Amino acid sequence: MAKSSIDIAESLARLSAATIFELRGEWRRLHRAPPPMRLSRDLLMRGITYKLQEGPLGGLSKSIIRKLERLNLDSEASDAQGALMGPARPDSGAWNRRPAAFDRRL
Repeated sequence: MAKSSIDIAESLARLSAATIFELRGEWRRLHRAPPPMRLSRDLLMRGITYKLQEGPLGGLSKSIIRKLERLNLDSEASDAQGALMGPARPDSGAWNRRPAAFDRRL
């Protein structure tokens, strides 16, 4: 096993025994920013482990980052358009389900 892999494995083992306060400190150290409020222990560990692996193993490729940014822009544009149109209603064409049939005999 390569030295960087051993270092990562040791760090991950140490994280599993860390308290939430230690995890928050590690987040601050790696991300250079405080963790988001009320972030669960699981999500703190995921963010920390990603950052620990990103250095030695490499992060996302530039093409993937561009695709994610493009998806984010598309999502923001569709959110803005949806806000202008208002919520979908059963009688509008935006709602893809057929209305429920009611039994009028009752």
